[in-house]
Amino acid sequence: MLPKNELPFKIVLLQLSTPSKTFLLGEYLALCGGASLIVNTEARFSLTVKSQSPGEIIGISSQGPARQLLQTHAALFKPFKLNFTDPYAKAGGLGASSAQFLLCYALHEYVSRGSILSANTIEIDRLLQHYHSCCDIVGKYKPSGHDLIAQLKGDLCYFHPRENKPESYAWPFKEIGFYLLRSGTKIATHEHLAQLQPFDAHDLNICMQQAMQAFHDQDPLNFIVAVNQYGQLLQQLGFVSVHTQALLRTIHSHKAVRATKGCGALGADIILVLIDKNKKSDFADHADQQGWVIIADESHISSGLSFIIEEQGYEMAG
Repeated sequence: MLPKNELPFKIVLLQLSTPSKTFLLGEYLALCGGASLIVNTEARFSLTVKSQSPGEIIGISSQGPARQLLQTHAALFKPFKLNFTDPYAKAGGLGASSAQFLLCYALHEYVSRGSILSANTIEIDRLLQHYHSCCDIVGKYKPSGHDLIAQLKGDLCYFHPRENKPESYAWPFKEIGFYLLRSGTKIATHEHLAQLQPFDAHDLNICMQQAMQAFHDQDPLNFIVAVNQYGQLLQQLGFVSVHTQALLRTIHSHKAVRATKGCGALGADIILVLIDKNKKSDFADHADQQGWVIIADESHISSGLSFIIEEQGYEMAG
């Protein structure tokens, strides 16, 4: 690595972006060293990096892992103006915090290593090591970092820490699609983790294995069963908020719906709905009548970390 005050590039404009993320399966299980299946969708979070107005930081939380990374490596980031754009205007639930960290970390790697990085060249172990060093870990569980890995890789991302090799897939089912709905509530994940007590993830792990078998077999019926079962297990463990439970019952009563599940901390932010593809328009009309906000479906699945360099000079900054 170069000395802190010697930067390899004078960046005039660099645009980085990463997708929104939603845990289809694996929240809570990932905290115990298990696997996750995360879908990455549009709209995308972005970080614009300019050499004008150096040191200015816009849109990045004043607390949290991204800000800690910026403070730890202040000399490296000082020559740049950073502008983070959240397409959801801080509504939460789709990975804004992890996107902030990932995009700032990618810039850190780009500048300190002196070469363009991609989703395939950023080292997973190194990324997670930096992330956990920047997290304020209060309770018994530290953030899994699976969301970072998913947003790095894109598409439908499966990751198991034991294998340490994330895999990205397209949506495999012809007969069913999905909708992601905003629930209307918001849970601060870091606050929830600080209070989370130890729990038995054995049944979640078995259900996850069954779901991934159906996923790889392109078996929609067994995947539907597994998603419903995983949601029920979360509820039995007390990991589904009262508001989400009521909303799930209402949504599941629609004739076109095959499976429902709250996603993320207490299932509170985003609702996953599996639905027959030939009935999606009927459900969309119903959702509009009910005031349910559809965020994305399988047509919005998006790729991982992206770099666009508008202009670049090779001057040393001293």
